[in-house]
Amino acid sequence: MLVFYGLSQAGRAIAAAAVDLKGEDWNLVSHGIHASGYHLDFADIEIRTDPAGTAGSFVRLSQLLGSPVWGNDTVVRLEEVWDTLPANLEYPLTTRERFTPLYASTDMIRGIDFHPLLTVEVGDILDRVVDAGSRTALDEFLQRYPSAAGYEDFARRRAGDHAEPDYERSHPNAGWLSMHWKMPPEAGSREERLERLSAMTRKYAGHRYFFPAVAGLPRELHPLMAWWAVLYALSMLARY
Repeated sequence: MLVFYGLSQAGRAIAAAAVDLKGEDWNLVSHGIHASGYHLDFADIEIRTDPAGTAGSFVRLSQLLGSPVWGNDTVVRLEEVWDTLPANLEYPLTTRERFTPLYASTDMIRGIDFHPLLTVEVGDILDRVVDAGSRTALDEFLQRYPSAAGYEDFARRRAGDHAEPDYERSHPNAGWLSMHWKMPPEAGSREERLERLSAMTRKYAGHRYFFPAVAGLPRELHPLMAWWAVLYALSMLARY
């Protein structure tokens, strides 16, 4: 509870400092998020939000951070939000199919004048995708990662358009894949490449990730809002 209310106060500070909020819009007047279904299994606790455009803390901060809200008609399970946080990668709540953050390494990004492709080493691709070994399995998996959409190609095990992805194992449960996205015309410096990567990913604890979207939402939650939803649900469980 103390961690959640500490985060809530930090959110109010963000709103108070936001230049995009005018007049009294910085004044957050309610939680803007609701949890129910505490009679269900822990992973299935249900999370809903107030509608877009309302003044609750969760909704207003989501607006500032470019993070989606889903209203009362869509149910997001606690497990779905839990799995979007890099800190929880090794702590699944159930044995069900997961969608967890994909690490986007900047180590191999170099300034290459006007090369048409940005190459990113993408890590923490889940075991079931690596084991499947096909582009179809990769594309189906990446449908849950809106910001990774539109990639141009990937490293292949052999020559040919139908060759399988050339995954490298990082540990028994995940792998890495070298993936390519198109660069804007005549853009090739390292700064321009990092800017392209920054537009596709979100920063978390000094690193960049492709985050999964939950419940069919059009984009991923900002990590701050994912922590907000998880801690809110846990605080309500602890209180009631």
